[in-house]
Amino acid sequence: MTLYHNVSIDIGGSCQPVSIKAQKKGGFFAVFQDIYAQRADPILFKEKLEKLNKASIAVVSGVMIVKKGFLVVFNKNSASIALSGDCSLDTLINHPALLHSNLDISYNTDGVVMFQAEPARPLMPFVTIHIAEHAKQNGFDGHSSLLEEGYDITPFSYTDFFSQIKEQLT
Repeated sequence: MTLYHNVSIDIGGSCQPVSIKAQKKGGFFAVFQDIYAQRADPILFKEKLEKLNKASIAVVSGVMIVKKGFLVVFNKNSASIALSGDCSLDTLINHPALLHSNLDISYNTDGVVMFQAEPARPLMPFVTIHIAEHAKQNGFDGHSSLLEEGYDITPFSYTDFFSQIKEQLT
């Protein structure tokens, strides 16, 4: 799987490094292989919530585990990296499973944060969060996906959350 946002990708010719440059601060580029998703069992999820007996709680209900790959986050405009080795633009974007993990990665600015999966340390780049509330509190207005005894269980939306924070600050 290849993911990217707010970056430009360029390759000069055969056997040339692939250049990935941030178009905006906060851009990212990722190549993930050997991906596994683990989700909470719905019955155990409900039982654990009932034992907690909290008015409102955020719960990690799933996690994606990447055993091979990397995630690059650009925290400055125009920050960039270069990938060299057995790599082509077509392979990088359309066939990441064919990539070898021995790519050479070089940074030409300090505006790059990189996370790389290692055999002993897989990446866990994405989690699924649910909000469980006995009664809807003021503030978060999600879409209830599951109504259980006494709990509204709602998928957490970062977009909605940050929109509400922005509104409160203005």
